[in-house]
Amino acid sequence: MSKLVSNTGCFVMKKYCPKCNTVKDANSFYRSSSSSDGFQSYCKQCKRSYGQNEFQKEIKHKWYQRNKDTDSYKESIRKAQANYRDRHRESRNEYDRAYAKTENGRVTNRRYITSEKGRVAHRSSNKRYNQSFIGRLVKKASSQRRRARLAEAEGSFTAKEFQNLCKEYKYKCLACGRSDLPLTADHVIPLSKGGSNEISNIQPLCQPCNSGKRDKTIDYRQHLLW
Repeated sequence: MSKLVSNTGCFVMKKYCPKCNTVKDANSFYRSSSSSDGFQSYCKQCKRSYGQNEFQKEIKHKWYQRNKDTDSYKESIRKAQANYRDRHRESRNEYDRAYAKTENGRVTNRRYITSEKGRVAHRSSNKRYNQSFIGRLVKKASSQRRRARLAEAEGSFTAKEFQNLCKEYKYKCLACGRSDLPLTADHVIPLSKGGSNEISNIQPLCQPCNSGKRDKTIDYRQHLLW
């Protein structure tokens, strides 16, 4: 508490409020008999603001106690969590990868994988991935690499490279031009005739056209039918 002399010669009591970091008149503070200067620490405005915030917190707490077990509240929480994960997907993935490398993360992961819930989720995730477009590409690329090893062919290609190749030809079969059938990786020069397993020797064909081509050397990239 400080005293200042005004223009009229009267003393004006001033006090510092640490809440709003402002020096105000003593009239801006509630009185307190337990304080050394006879006033409370926070100004009236800060006290009212604090009281309103506490009142709002109490209302929210009572509402939560009434609705925390309802289905609508649980559904709203699930939607809010899903929206948060979508907005912060990259940061969440980075955090999860960093946590998985820690000892606690490895223990938690092993505990989850060995649980019944974890096994069911793992099987479901694998099934969705294998049925997805990129999953089928990875599986086919792995099969092609195995065939190339057995045929002692040179080179290899990745699922990403084949996906880019399909995108280049607008996901259409180079033989018939159809885009409604899954595409397979066909070797322009068959492996049985000394062809390589490089992406430069690969062309996207649908399964019927790939099977009909058999072991012939046909480069559909040279004469597209569509």
